[in-house]
Amino acid sequence: MTQSLIVWPFVATLLYVTLVLGQIDLIHSGNYEIWHCGARSVVVAEMLKRTYNGLQGVTSDASNGTTSELGFSAIFKDDTNIPYIKAVYQRIADGSKMPVNTNKVQEDHHPTIVCAVPGDGDTAMSKFTEPCVGQKGPGVHIQGTHFIVLCPSFFDLKKVPEASDCPRMTDGGFFSYPYQWITSQYSVILHQLSHFYLGGEVLQPEISDLKKIFLLPAASSKLNARSYEFYAASVMAGCRTWNWQGRTSPSGQNEMNKGPRDNA
Repeated sequence: MTQSLIVWPFVATLLYVTLVLGQIDLIHSGNYEIWHCGARSVVVAEMLKRTYNGLQGVTSDASNGTTSELGFSAIFKDDTNIPYIKAVYQRIADGSKMPVNTNKVQEDHHPTIVCAVPGDGDTAMSKFTEPCVGQKGPGVHIQGTHFIVLCPSFFDLKKVPEASDCPRMTDGGFFSYPYQWITSQYSVILHQLSHFYLGGEVLQPEISDLKKIFLLPAASSKLNARSYEFYAASVMAGCRTWNWQGRTSPSGQNEMNKGPRDNA
């Protein structure tokens, strides 16, 4: 499960000093920095490009609000927060700067994507590799910083969600597990960048269970990083099983009162 971690003391200073000393493996993709990824830098740059290009379709569909057929109502509930939601997606697409604390000084930074390789013996990278040791998830945002860490398992994921991954309804029952439509590189990056761009407003604790997301009020939905990931993945994959808007299935049954079915 991807997550956001509290910033470690001195970790921002660590990266700053490393870069200044010239011990770098740094490239750019738009406004994004990609660091310590070696040969995989090309893979990350390509996925970032897919992400910010793909978000054009997401922001376009979000403009439809509750008339969207791709999950807006189920996830974000009503049209009240359309400008806020679109602004978060647009910041991700642009790779905009956000204020973060670097060595106790607030500075504006573009996001930096860091590839972690646990066990590579690079002590300067230990604070970035630690979240990936024994962790099930493929990525993590270090809360309070501009660092998105990609763990080795990230590169085992397929690139983007597909229509065959969409959540399904069977016999009036909604299969909310497993989350195939968000197990992709696109979804992981979107999720962690949502944490970064929601900043101090991000909902804590994060709500990841699909049924619970349906139950969130609009004011909470717009602050839940998973909500942005789920909706963007739905648009990318063309998931149209949301026409019932998260309330009533075609059979007339109230899906919110039904527990998720584990299809794993």
